[in-house]
Parts: sequence; C-alpha cells; structure tokens
Amino acid sequence: MSRWSMRDVLAAVVTASGVSAADLMSESRRRHLTLPRMAAIILMREAGHSYGQIGKSLGRDHTTVLMAQRRAQEAIQIASPAGEKIELLMQAARRHLAGGRAPRVAIPGEPPPPTPPNDALRSAPRQVTQSGHVNARGEIIITDWR
Repeated sequence: MSRWSMRDVLAAVVTASGVSAADLMSESRRRHLTLPRMAAIILMREAGHSYGQIGKSLGRDHTTVLMAQRRAQEAIQIASPAGEKIELLMQAARRHLAGGRAPRVAIPGEPPPPTPPNDALRSAPRQVTQSGHVNARGEIIITDWR
C-alpha cells in the first residue's frame, strides 16, 4: 500500500509550488513547471507508485517519468541550482503531506506563485535553509546559487 496517494502528492506539490495541477500535467517543458513536476515524480516514487502509474497520472510515458526522476536525483546529488529548487519543493510538499503547512517556494527569475486568498501562510514556521530563507509570507526565497 502506498504511503501517499498520487492525488495527495500532486496537491502538496501544487500547494508548495503555486502552479496548477493542469500546468503540471501539461506538455510544457518550461522550467517553472518541470521542477515541480520532477519533485512530484520523486515523491510519488517514494510513496511506492510505479513508473506506469505516475506516467498515467501526469499524462506521460513511463520511460519519460523514469528519465525525469534520474535527472532530478542527479541534480540533487550534485547540488546544482535546479537540484536545490527541487529539494526545497520536496521539503515543502512533505510538510504538507505530513499535515503541516507547506510554504510556497518563490524562485527569483521565475513567475511568482499566486497570492493566497488569506494570510494563512503568515503563521508558517520560520526556517533558514542552506541556500535561502523564509520571508514573512512563508515563501522560501533562494539567495545562494553557488
């Protein structure tokens, strides 16, 4: 049995990234969509879902999912800027999946996530990361690109 459903993982990544589920399932290869998509793929695999199941849920072939997971894990392993963004998205999504509040991840140079309808994120816990900080709105701001 899976730890999280694919729908739960997708909802957590949508909450953390600020992009819509439709955008994550679209054919777009724009970076502000591919990084959250890669984070979702890794979390779905951690939850025990097969490449075929993940591919169907995201509208992709299982080999595309496999390659995306490999690329994402390699980026995380070598601590590239893209890998750090994926890791931040995964951390925020895991908090959401654990029942906590997931701060939205704001990445400089990319479209900002939409503003929440209320100030619910103001009470999000403040955490300092190795490559950024959490602002007053609960967004993770990446400042160190190494």
